[in-house]
Amino acid sequence: MRCQRHDIMTYFLSVGNDSLVMIALKSCGCCKTSISFDSALLCALISCYMNLPPIKILAISGSLRANSSNDAVIKAAAALVPPGVQFTIYPDLARIPPFDDSQETPLPVVSFRQQLQAADGIFICTPEYAFGVSGVLKNALDWTVSSGELVNKPLALVTAATGGEKGHAALLLTFTALSSTIPAGGELVISYVRSKLGANGSISDPVTTQQLQAVVNALVALCRTGN
Repeated sequence: MRCQRHDIMTYFLSVGNDSLVMIALKSCGCCKTSISFDSALLCALISCYMNLPPIKILAISGSLRANSSNDAVIKAAAALVPPGVQFTIYPDLARIPPFDDSQETPLPVVSFRQQLQAADGIFICTPEYAFGVSGVLKNALDWTVSSGELVNKPLALVTAATGGEKGHAALLLTFTALSSTIPAGGELVISYVRSKLGANGSISDPVTTQQLQAVVNALVALCRTGN
């Protein structure tokens, strides 16, 4: 008879994909059944059995357009997080005023900074505009330069656009300046993103889903283990 731990591990495997189960770990100590899973799923197991607090991930879309491709990617990422992760989508990017370095900090900026500070990790999906960075996203990030909420903060970056490489490269430089920590495997460019979405807005391309899962796993593992 299978033990509860084995059932939970089996569930973790069922919500992943073939590339996530290639690393074999020890068999379940109770039922001696061989189990394979990656580091992010291992972190979820630890959270379940050691009563660790959930990982809090704040997701930010660099597009203000309703039902944008970036929103679709973020929703897809939310469905890929393992148990033990709280995935919250930041809703107020449009409320952040243009950056200035005056003494007064607008209330929407105060709230934005607080939410960044409270999060264990940040997941960003953004478009590319004119080979560059989304203006509204860059504006929000500029408000954190002096306050430092993103210093050493685990962060995953996905650029979903027609092309995306140039805007993605520019944002990587920004996060280097902000001293954010992007893990190995924690970044992705989804080019021609509209061709990879189905009629209902979900990701229809299995390779893209697999790549997005890897980004989510890398972020979760860094948030939990620090490496």
